[in-house]
Amino acid sequence: MTLGQRIRTILKERNMKQTEFAKSLGISANYVNLLANDKKATISETLAKLIEESYGYSAQWVLDGSG
Repeated sequence: MTLGQRIRTILKERNMKQTEFAKSLGISANYVNLLANDKKATISETLAKLIEESYGYSAQWVLDGSG
């Protein structure tokens, strides 16, 4: 599973739009779009931890699909 697929999974399970997700994390909607469409293959550990704190998905899973 790619990073984009993991981001899309979070969005689908939370029934969220990319813009809502971006706003909740303090990042741009364009950045979320790049992630969700596999145009960007990595994210920072800080952002992964923020996703974990905000949505309960393991930071390790967000980063590399494990855990």
